[in-house]
Amino acid sequence: MQNSALSLSMVDRMTLSHFRKHLPRAQRSDFNEAVRRVLAEEAKLHPDPVTAGHVVFAAGLMCSVSQWQAHGLDRPAAKAEALTAVTKLGQRSNALAMWLTALLSKDVFLAMKRHTVEKSVKAYGPTFEFGLEESDDAFVSLVHVCGYRTFLARHGADDLISLFCEWDRVWINALPRGVGFARPATLAQGAPACRFEFTRE
Repeated sequence: MQNSALSLSMVDRMTLSHFRKHLPRAQRSDFNEAVRRVLAEEAKLHPDPVTAGHVVFAAGLMCSVSQWQAHGLDRPAAKAEALTAVTKLGQRSNALAMWLTALLSKDVFLAMKRHTVEKSVKAYGPTFEFGLEESDDAFVSLVHVCGYRTFLARHGADDLISLFCEWDRVWINALPRGVGFARPATLAQGAPACRFEFTRE
């Protein structure tokens, strides 16, 4: 990945390495080249550093699916293989972060609310648009525009958005006790926004 047009951080390189190592050996060099081409195209849009990180992740997942297809799998089977890889990405770090949140917070629900609001502002960039609904013992984080969905549309891979929705389970499954959660609607299902509903338990 030395020659990609986007500058890759250490996290970006680790993300791509994660997807690459879950591929058959015969597909790994083709994966590198496919990702390089996608990142060269995306660099022409001049993404900010935060957006660039999401582009690298999305490119890795998308190219992982295409390489499984090149290996002989049909599209559903290729998506299933890529899903196995993506649901292992960040499992330990998310579990540790949630554990620390519960350990260090007097009110874990309010801590999750602060974390969710701060992350929506700092961790996603201008290709995502968020909203917030809140009451005393509940809040809803709304995703009105999803940068992953926009990326996939640019590359004719809209059907992969469900994999990104499934990746949310990495942090959903790690939520600490005291916080209830539901996601009754998503953009991928045709809703006007993804609804991440948190309640105090």
